[in-house]
Amino acid sequence: MIRTELTGSKINITGEPIEASVIYDCGQCFRFDPVDDRIFKGIVQGRILYSKTEGDTFTVWPVSPEDTGFIRSFYDLDFDYTEADKKLCSDEVLRKAIPFSRGMRILRQDPFETIISFIISANNNIKRIKGIINRLCEKCGDKISGSDYAFPSPSRLASLTENEIFQCGTGYRAPYIYRTVRDILDGFPISELYSFDYPDARKKLMSLMGIGPKVADCILLFSFGKREAFPKDTWIKKVLLSLYGFEPKNDRDLTEFVKKTFPEFAGLAQQYLFNYARQNGII
Repeated sequence: MIRTELTGSKINITGEPIEASVIYDCGQCFRFDPVDDRIFKGIVQGRILYSKTEGDTFTVWPVSPEDTGFIRSFYDLDFDYTEADKKLCSDEVLRKAIPFSRGMRILRQDPFETIISFIISANNNIKRIKGIINRLCEKCGDKISGSDYAFPSPSRLASLTENEIFQCGTGYRAPYIYRTVRDILDGFPISELYSFDYPDARKKLMSLMGIGPKVADCILLFSFGKREAFPKDTWIKKVLLSLYGFEPKNDRDLTEFVKKTFPEFAGLAQQYLFNYARQNGII
């Protein structure tokens, strides 16, 4: 069971392994970077957060007593990862893979930021994604301090022309971002997606310009807590072929394999497999 203790401006979290480097380096978020070999700095919902793992304790700062609920939600502290791992370990491959991602947690990120970030992520690499997002934030996000800017609100991002969005390095994704921001301002029901079941939420998200199946699954997994979401791309297909000997004939074939092989917590399984594959030279 997760335990939290507030000490001054820091919250110490114990009870389950939480490893900062695993959480921030798995491709689920783009606004955290290492300060040194232990401490990470991130910008979350308009504020700067530092965090580190030391022994069995994960520490986040600066926070106040009123921030406890926000921290519990953002780091998914009310979900029992130990129990989920036990269930996933019934799969022989995952039993080997999970120890390589000790301390993984799926973040519950801001929906609008996650939508725009993963539109940018399509056919892109992490370094470039971070650069584009930072330029968009500098262009129209609120300044926090120094060179740190908050992610822009829909209305602030809508103040940019399509060409200004393009100039931030978004390339062919510029019209996707331009159109999607306006659809959201025109009433796309972001908050309602929490209560949608996974297939309906996925279908709804894919009605937005620039959001295909993989991007939709990333958004649903990394923001809306839809643990059934299993982002599928050429890399994960290579992982499944290497580790399971499975080569899908089509997307439907792949979807059925995922449902059968990972009946629970498919998104968490995907993260474990992907991280294991990276560390062992499979991808």
